[in-house]
Amino acid sequence: MDHIGATRSVPGRFILAALVAACSSPTSSGPAASLAVLNLSSSVTAGAPATLTVTAKDASGKTATGYRGTVHFTTTDLAAQLPPNYTFASADAGSHGFAVTFQTPGNQMVAATDVAASSITGSQATTVIQSLYVTNVGTYSVTAYSADATGNVMAAASIMGGNTSLVRPFGIARDAAGRIYVANDGTNVITVYAPGATGNAAPVAEIGGNNTGINQPYGIALDATGRLYVLNSSTNSITVYAAGATGNVAPTATIVGSNTNLHLASGIAVDAAGRSVYVGNSANNSYITVYPADATGNVAPTATIAGSNTGLSGPAGLALDAKGSLYVANLYNNSVTVYAPGDTGNATPTATIAGISTGLASPNGIAVDREGRFLYVTNYTANGSITVYATGVTGNVTPTATIVGTNTGLNFPAYITF
Repeated sequence: MDHIGATRSVPGRFILAALVAACSSPTSSGPAASLAVLNLSSSVTAGAPATLTVTAKDASGKTATGYRGTVHFTTTDLAAQLPPNYTFASADAGSHGFAVTFQTPGNQMVAATDVAASSITGSQATTVIQSLYVTNVGTYSVTAYSADATGNVMAAASIMGGNTSLVRPFGIARDAAGRIYVANDGTNVITVYAPGATGNAAPVAEIGGNNTGINQPYGIALDATGRLYVLNSSTNSITVYAAGATGNVAPTATIVGSNTNLHLASGIAVDAAGRSVYVGNSANNSYITVYPADATGNVAPTATIAGSNTGLSGPAGLALDAKGSLYVANLYNNSVTVYAPGDTGNATPTATIAGISTGLASPNGIAVDREGRFLYVTNYTANGSITVYATGVTGNVTPTATIVGTNTGLNFPAYITF
């Protein structure tokens, strides 16, 4: 009898164990009560796609595998690219991965909410780090890096390929919405890319044609309203285009003529208030000319920084900080010179970064971060680099960071922007 009882009780124990396991399974659940936004990194790079997972949870916190709701995404970053509404399928089993591209540096949050039941929601926070965008003449590409990157790092994004229409890309700028503008010296065309573009991405707009007046474009700049300023090296001119211009459009203004003193010009910058345009000229011992942002025609500069005290030598890249200080990358003497707001004439720099410790080698592009804490310089060589310095330093200083190496994709890096 004992033997018979034992054989009958075994199946029962297995059935009981299976029931217990089913009840305690994390994926055996009731209807969704919330959404969990998971796996978003604590810090992400602006302009580079970041991944996250949305998982439906029941009231006890288990995955609601039967969830079939439609989720809608929102974020505190008004310029971010979010996924479209998504309806969960049975294959998702209550969990699905998404990509979001943030654009605005700082602390940001992304939320997912059921469109039919707003109480079913969840969110996750992250810190968005500024992105550096660099044109590479050697590979006809644009590469992007986190502002805190250093060493032999992979680019966070890379625009390269036949669809991009990039041909000898030099000048680069980004507007408030994160669109990327590139001056192509090889085709006399300005190509524009969607925020967060990467890979073999086609432009969303192009400015080019006989009406545009674009001819060997080197530097470009955008003002706060989205107007585009193009420095045309072969015609010693600046052509200006309305915000959102595309196609074979005529400029809204053209600064050109003997009075302008533009000569072998390559670098351009517009101040934060959109009042003045600064241009680096490499002729006649090098100098900086300044024009009103609304100038047109054969106008004389309102200011000129020139003379033996300035330290200028082939001024290529120009950048301005929020206070109006001017930073210049000098291609010919491997230096960076800084000038006080409103400087003119034979002005002595407030700081000069130069010397073997600096790592400067044919410095071409230059940019200052939004907080005005760090200065980023592209070094125009085949094995190019980006060297980073704290603003305010001077002399033969060592960079605080250097992006360099075969993984970076840098190859004759020309200009740089945030």
